[in-house]
Amino acid sequence: MAASKIEAAPEAASQTQVRQRSTIGFPYMDLESAVELANAIHDHAGHGDCDDDQLAAWSGQSAKSSTFRVQVYAARTFGILEIENDRHKLTELGRAIVDPKQARSARVKAFIHVPLFKTIFDNHRSGVLPPTAALVRGAPPHGERPAAPGSAAPGSRPRAPADPHEPGPWPAGSAPASPS
Repeated sequence: MAASKIEAAPEAASQTQVRQRSTIGFPYMDLESAVELANAIHDHAGHGDCDDDQLAAWSGQSAKSSTFRVQVYAARTFGILEIENDRHKLTELGRAIVDPKQARSARVKAFIHVPLFKTIFDNHRSGVLPPTAALVRGAPPHGERPAAPGSAAPGSRPRAPADPHEPGPWPAGSAPASPS
């Protein structure tokens, strides 16, 4: 049995296609996780700044954890945080997102701040988002070159939630409508 696995490996490797790397950045966490960091800074430093260790402690994480790093990257990608001299501080948008009077519109602006999400929004602004399969089969995501037919590796495109009620990158309360 082990021999058949060894023999199959080179054959499988030859069928694997190389994935193209996107030229556009996008967050690997949702907007809500980015807002959590904004709230942590606002609650502890107000309009001031903090370092990695402080922000990680305020959010119950380790400054060296990959989850924390990805969350900080997401907050920066959404335009909520900025870093100056290794110190994190809220942007104008970040200050608006923690203000209950401005939070809803600030969340929309943060979502649109991500170029990939803005492209999808602009392409479907006049109607309802198509089902996930149709969205994935559509034009290549912004910033990627189209792959030759049959050359894309399965799952090589960003996954959009199949259920509009499933947590996604869109702001809370503004998930795309689903067809009835």
